[in-house]
Amino acid sequence: SLQVAIDRNTSESTYRNLLSKLPEGQGVIEQAYTAVENLLSKVREYVGEWLRYQALWDLQPDMLYERLGTDLNKWMKTLVEIKKSRNTFDTQETRKEIPPLIVDYAKVQSKVSLKYDNWHREVLQKYGGALGVEMQTFFTDVSKSRNELEQQSVDAGTTSEAVGFITYVQGLKKQTKQWQDQVEMFREGQRLLSFQRFQFPTNWLYADNIEGEWSAFSDILGRKDSAIQTQVSNLQSKICQEDKVVENRTADVLADWEKNKPTEGSQKPDQALVALQSFEAKLHKLKEDRDNIVKAKDALELADTAQPSVHAEKLNVALEELQDLKGVWHALNPVYAALDEMKDKPWLSVQPRKLRSNLDALLSQLKELPSKYRSYESYDHAKRMMQNYARMNQIVIELKSEALKERHWKQMMKQLKVNWTLTDLTLGQVWDADLVRHEAAIKDIMLVAQGEMALEEFLKQVRESWQVYEIELVNYQNKTKLIKGWEDLFTKLKEHINSLAAMRLSPYYKEFEEDALAWEDKLNRVNTLFDVWIDVQRRWVYLEGIFSGSADIKTLLPVETGRFGSISTEFLGLMKKVSASPRVMEIVNFQGVQRLLERLADLL
Repeated sequence: SLQVAIDRNTSESTYRNLLSKLPEGQGVIEQAYTAVENLLSKVREYVGEWLRYQALWDLQPDMLYERLGTDLNKWMKTLVEIKKSRNTFDTQETRKEIPPLIVDYAKVQSKVSLKYDNWHREVLQKYGGALGVEMQTFFTDVSKSRNELEQQSVDAGTTSEAVGFITYVQGLKKQTKQWQDQVEMFREGQRLLSFQRFQFPTNWLYADNIEGEWSAFSDILGRKDSAIQTQVSNLQSKICQEDKVVENRTADVLADWEKNKPTEGSQKPDQALVALQSFEAKLHKLKEDRDNIVKAKDALELADTAQPSVHAEKLNVALEELQDLKGVWHALNPVYAALDEMKDKPWLSVQPRKLRSNLDALLSQLKELPSKYRSYESYDHAKRMMQNYARMNQIVIELKSEALKERHWKQMMKQLKVNWTLTDLTLGQVWDADLVRHEAAIKDIMLVAQGEMALEEFLKQVRESWQVYEIELVNYQNKTKLIKGWEDLFTKLKEHINSLAAMRLSPYYKEFEEDALAWEDKLNRVNTLFDVWIDVQRRWVYLEGIFSGSADIKTLLPVETGRFGSISTEFLGLMKKVSASPRVMEIVNFQGVQRLLERLADLL
């Protein structure tokens, strides 16, 4: 059939049907696949070894140098490893056979070799430069130490110098092992550079020179150490004496510290800091001397048979306290600087509201200081001082009042026992007068000043009012101008005269008695004058209407008409002067005006 034919053709083209006819089944096929996989795994593993060299391109020089740091031993190991790794593939072969496969690595080998050579050259140059600098520095240090050893002697100078020399020698002895290792490292490093064909610069300091200097140093150090050992007993005695001297000096300085350390708040920060600087130098010198004694005892194996020094602990406590005091005084310094700036401010330019704001800001600044500073008297004093200044501010506000005149300032200065010149007065001088203690006396003076100010203001109003007060005039039949507004004039006169009379009842009247009486007299004169004037003006208007209203009147009353004409001439002349000078205080001073009006009143 067609289906059978198709199946037959498919089987014949793929040989799939043969798998079912193998004697051992599919096991043979699995073994074959396993063999192929093992072969490919070996190839991949070998190729992977070459791929690892990709890291030579990925690694950045700065990263390598940072990892190696300043440890020259690491640099040496790195150079050796680079050379060793380079040698592993430095062969004539360019193929690797893994039958039946062959890996051809000729191109890769040349590139990796070149990259290794580049890395080796760069690291070699860097290491050579670093080693050269280290060798030069070492040579300088050893040479300097040798010269210093040659110039010093254990049996010369003071005991403190001998102690310092012993300590110095002991320190050098402790460094000897490290320096010896460095000498060995320099020798090995230079040998490695030579082996790897490093081009030494012309100024290169060779290891032989270093070894020579090191040998000379070791020799002088040995001789100085031997000299110390021969005088151990004498030196021990000197050190014990020096120890007692330092102990006594420590006791004296600590006693001075307890007595004079700047803790009192009445001091200024700059003064306190100067004192602390002096104490700091003394305490640190003591600490240094005591440390040197301990080192010398250790160097000479001198047992301390005495009880542990109580001064050592006290010295440490004093140093800690000194640092805390420096901290608190440094923190208070800007606060005091701001206060000093306020104190220098001229009194005449002081603004109480702004002053209070500045004081509140300084108090807030104090509260923000670390809590450990708040236990010190200097902090409490600064806080109390600013709170006191803040309390004074209300008094400062009163003292800035316009009511205070020169006479009041003189009274106040007498109470405060000070001698101020207001133009030169500063806020600091006012604060220093202890206003709070004299508050009652100041308030009494302020009460008087304010009372007097009320009277003074009233007198000022009277003066300003009448100096400019003008009579109100109105045209009369184009013949003259007459006074009007009599009611306003007499009302104002009555009001001011009564007020001036009432002033006499005030306890503050005495200061203004002369001025008040003068104005009372002036206003009474004005009142008297215009009291007559209003009557004269009224009569004149009445009669003027009669005599000018009819032509027959002149015929009927010729004598009276002539007399009125004469009176009218004088009155019109007076009103003309009033029109020219309408101010009341000028009118009242017209020559003979009162007598004139009284005469006119009699005639009318």
